[in-house]
Amino acid sequence: MFKKLAIIGLATALIGCGTSNKALADTNIFTQAPEIDYKSIFNERSVVMGVLHLLKEKPYKAPVNNQPVFYNHAKQDAQLDNIISQYPHRAFDVYIKSPTYPNQNRRTYMRLDFTVGWNTNYLNQLTNAVSQSADPGGQGWAKFITKKHWTTPGYDVKLDMTSSNKLMRGLYRAGPQLMVRVGNRSLGCYNVPELSGLTQGRMAKHKMVQPNGNGTIINGWLEISTSIQFEISPQDDIGAVRIFVVNQNQCR
Repeated sequence: MFKKLAIIGLATALIGCGTSNKALADTNIFTQAPEIDYKSIFNERSVVMGVLHLLKEKPYKAPVNNQPVFYNHAKQDAQLDNIISQYPHRAFDVYIKSPTYPNQNRRTYMRLDFTVGWNTNYLNQLTNAVSQSADPGGQGWAKFITKKHWTTPGYDVKLDMTSSNKLMRGLYRAGPQLMVRVGNRSLGCYNVPELSGLTQGRMAKHKMVQPNGNGTIINGWLEISTSIQFEISPQDDIGAVRIFVVNQNQCR
């Protein structure tokens, strides 16, 4: 009995020595987190939001004039008209590979493989002419896409509706066709939807010129590789092969 009382007394003494009143009162010394300065955080956020607001593109506001102001667009219109008048016969280059001659069912054919792409000089002149007609407050537009990518990288130009419609109609209505001549023989015209923009037979995923709402997309990166095959006879002149890009009106 005496031993039990001694052990209980010893345990009580040890507990009393290990937990002073100060230690018991200060139980949060290991769990207390530093105070958060919410004011500082919100100030920093305000600064970031302010910077983003400054970087955001502001909508164009047309100037308000106290007196009538008249603009002369004759020079810009003439420049744009001139470059459009050269479309499509100067707008594209055609690269023709050496012809091949497949035989099918006792008949001999001539196959022409070729590639059609933008003429770099013409595309630069068109870009310059459109840029000269730029109107920051215009409702129309043109976009010159220079690289095939999902972000459609390129050069955007705002235009008034007069210039935008002029560009769209001048390029799209031309409906470029491929006129083929072999020796002294004309094979007529061939339609390629990617070039003409017409949807006869099939729909093209990408087009050289693509109207879109109030604007026009110029796919400057696009090249079309295709082929034409036709029957020939021993009497046919199969000398020089020429392929021209012409207005669809020349094929009627």
